[in-house]
Amino acid sequence: MRGVKHISRLQGLTALHLMWNSLRAQGARHISRLQGLLILDLSGNFIGVEGAEYLSVLQGLRVLSLPENSMGDEGVEYLSKLQGLTALDLRKNSIGVQGARCISRLQGLRTLSLSENSMGDEGAQSISKLQGLRALSLADNFMGDTGAEFISRLQGLRTLSLADNFMGDEGPQHISKLQSLVTLDLSNNAIGDRGSRYISSLKRLATLGLSNNAIGDEGARYISKLQGIAVLDLSYNSLGDEGAQYISSLQDLAVLDLSGNSIGNANASRILSMEALINLKLWNSRISSTGFQRLCSISGSLSDNIGPAEAQLISILFDI
Repeated sequence: MRGVKHISRLQGLTALHLMWNSLRAQGARHISRLQGLLILDLSGNFIGVEGAEYLSVLQGLRVLSLPENSMGDEGVEYLSKLQGLTALDLRKNSIGVQGARCISRLQGLRTLSLSENSMGDEGAQSISKLQGLRALSLADNFMGDTGAEFISRLQGLRTLSLADNFMGDEGPQHISKLQSLVTLDLSNNAIGDRGSRYISSLKRLATLGLSNNAIGDEGARYISKLQGIAVLDLSYNSLGDEGAQYISSLQDLAVLDLSGNSIGNANASRILSMEALINLKLWNSRISSTGFQRLCSISGSLSDNIGPAEAQLISILFDI
């Protein structure tokens, strides 16, 4: 992208967004001349380790987004010099344990996204040293229950995603120590009813993702204790009609996904008594054509399109 050479003349820039171009290391070199930058997003480029070295001179940066840029641990070593960072996104950068150690030097971080890397439990131990974190994603990082135990040291967390890892019921036991959590995504793990019991102690939760685990009706009973929750995804678990009945007691729910469970007509009707619902998904259930007719008869209370506030909640849950 030759144009970035000309962009470097704009010395008054404080924010620059050049996502999904074809920037390489030399592009990063031109950008490094913009010493007034506070916010920089180069997601989906090819700047690599050499580009990270160029960017490390931008000591004024506060927010840096570099997903899918082939950083690796060596690139993160350079980025760890940016001690003013408060928000960092390094998704899909082949970062391992050594990279996690480098990131742990950035003690000013409040928001950190490291999903789709390879940090494992040992990497989680390093990240747990960032006691100022308020939002963290370690989704898809080959992490198990031990990693969750390390993350439970981050008592200031409000938003956490540990989706697509290898946690069982012990993981939620550790996570339940994070009593300030408002948003939690533990989708695609191996959490069952016992894990749900631990999650039910997180009384401040407004958004909860538990898709594709092993939660049954008993687990739904525990989840139903979270009476303040607004967004809930229990799709592709093992809920039946009894579980749906428990969930229908959550009268503040605005967004609910129970797809891929064994919910029949009668309890679909119970769910439709939830007056706060504006977005409901019941794909791949046991609802017959008669059940769907009942759904359609009151479809005026549901919207095909959720509003901006709920959209924001969904974006937090599924893409931290």
